[in-house]
Amino acid sequence: MNIDTITITQNDKYKTVVYPHYTDAEECTGSVVVLHGMAEHHDRYNEFADFLNAHGYDVFLYDHRGHGKDKKYEELGHFADNNGYRPVINDAKAVLDYVGRRNRGYRLILFGHSMGSLIARNVAAEYPDIDALILCGTAQQPGILTGVGSLLASIVKSFKGADYRSPFLSNLTTGYKEFARISNRTKFDWLSRDNNVVGLYINDPCCGFLCTAAFYHDLIHLTGTASSTAIIRKMSRNLPILVISGTDDPVGGYGKGIVKFFSLLQKYGFDRSDCIIYDECRHELLNELNKDEIMQDIVNWLGKIGDPDDTKKTGRTAQPDMSGDRRRETSAGEGKHAETSVGEVKHDEITSGEDDHKEISAGEIKSET
Repeated sequence: MNIDTITITQNDKYKTVVYPHYTDAEECTGSVVVLHGMAEHHDRYNEFADFLNAHGYDVFLYDHRGHGKDKKYEELGHFADNNGYRPVINDAKAVLDYVGRRNRGYRLILFGHSMGSLIARNVAAEYPDIDALILCGTAQQPGILTGVGSLLASIVKSFKGADYRSPFLSNLTTGYKEFARISNRTKFDWLSRDNNVVGLYINDPCCGFLCTAAFYHDLIHLTGTASSTAIIRKMSRNLPILVISGTDDPVGGYGKGIVKFFSLLQKYGFDRSDCIIYDECRHELLNELNKDEIMQDIVNWLGKIGDPDDTKKTGRTAQPDMSGDRRRETSAGEGKHAETSVGEVKHDEITSGEDDHKEISAGEIKSET
């Protein structure tokens, strides 16, 4: 029996509502936790969840703080007044703890898109129990750029207030000429070549909203830490990582930032990593014209990395190519997650500390495994 929603009360009493999508397959292959991007919400990943369900994966969606259709307008685009990046990272770890304890399959997979990919990279440096990491539409920025951006965001925050909605900082992050050069119809054309997708995004009041000064400060911090070699070196070298982006994605520097990030993974010994850069694709790969191909590539990669207990390495290595062969393939896949059953309640509220169907806090989830 499926759970309609799962509510995890975080250590600071914030409630994270998780929306599980369970596969009907006879055997569940693994669980995928999805981290969405900036100024959007989990509902935009329902099609991706359905696709993964059809291929034997349970999927868990949730909205970050300051995001989602259940938020008031004034709550949108704001993590916290100070250091909001920290609870957002902790939220993801708590969701992974919950899902890992109840994983019906044998793999725990973390998928992050855009801002979600930056959160995921920070999480992977602190959370060793994921079996695969998929980064979609990620970024790789030089330290000097994120340093200057952080300083500017701090100044705006200091003078205007943490909750000030800043057009200047918005333009600093997604409004400059690299984004405008492919925005021929609307300012959000850089998201996808599919005009219907862009139109739905523009007309969704829970998408594309202006964020606060504190949020942009947190976003720049997440970008800077994710881009740092210190974070990369903290991740397990045995972790299978798939990096996917488009040649026309300004967030990834039109492919250049992605090649740089993937080169760093190779430099630091992440031999079980892959990179696919799709020709002419823009930022939201799961909403692109060739989304079916992309989602199938993700499933194929998950199948290729093997069972968590499979120690055989069969694969081939090459450098990512911006033209011709788009793929860099290596072997991957080991992990630790035993099969467990799904809870049999309609609404599972996790708050403060006992068995699966009573209450446990976010801080106590992992210790009970």
